Amino acid sequence: MIQLLVLAVSLIVAAVVIRVGGRDERLAILLLAALSVLTPLVDGLEADGTRWGVALVDVAAFLGLTAIALGRRRWWPIPLAGCQLVVVLTHAAGLGGDHWTWTAVTVRLIAWAVILLILIFAAYEAYIVRRYGLESFQ
Repeated sequence: MIQLLVLAVSLIVAAVVIRVGGRDERLAILLLAALSVLTPLVDGLEADGTRWGVALVDVAAFLGLTAIALGRRRWWPIPLAGCQLVVVLTHAAGLGGDHWTWTAVTVRLIAWAVILLILIFAAYEAYIVRRYGLESFQ
């Protein structure tokens, strides 16, 4: 049930960001959409109880978001990459045993919610920049 809710909210946010966001916001949505599609495909790749396939996809997403953050003058890619780094670090929780699994999952869900919230603000900012001609912010 929670997966369907997260999916529905993610799709709504993606639609809003694609509609009102700029090029950078759309690039971030494309990267996060790839993350969402690839994660279930590599979910079975694991060793010693650690899902290394998912961890590698999360690392790739972190590197992509970091590249966006380093190449732009906008505020939002930095906390977005930071949230994705938190997601990457939660994979280390699996090394501590099974009792950390739900903590890691909860942190990942919270990080995803924060990522979606940041993208909403980013799209709004892009809309304001376009509407009022604030080109110095891009």
